[in-house]
Amino acid sequence: MPDAEPSTTETRALAERCRQYEEIFQRAADPMVVFSVESGQVLAANEAALALSGYTREQALNHSITDAAPLLDARRRRQLRDRLLAGGDLFFDRYAFRRADGREVEVAVHASLITFEGQPAVLALLHPVLGVGEAEARLYAQAQALRT
Repeated sequence: MPDAEPSTTETRALAERCRQYEEIFQRAADPMVVFSVESGQVLAANEAALALSGYTREQALNHSITDAAPLLDARRRRQLRDRLLAGGDLFFDRYAFRRADGREVEVAVHASLITFEGQPAVLALLHPVLGVGEAEARLYAQAQALRT
């Protein structure tokens, strides 16, 4: 017996769910990037990732992980990819990537293997790492603001 076609109601509900997940991804405060396991090509980046990187969406989608992370050598990238494919999430600290303006930004990365548009992909959450001096300056500024 052939599979029944989804009803118009089911199709609309699925489209609405997809729209909601896209909105959650785009509005998340944490920078998130999705890239292909095979090619390293950036497949998606949320607004926070674009703000952190300084790239437009079009520019980001024309980059690969090797463009943004030139300091992570090919051997280390292969090791990380192999660990992800073996089923583990990754968390690594003090990883530098290059912004559109050429500056390097240090981030802690949490990466998980996902399926995106039918292909294996990596969802990477980027957590900017503040230097001790930067963190102290922000705390001091917050304390000053509270006093006034």
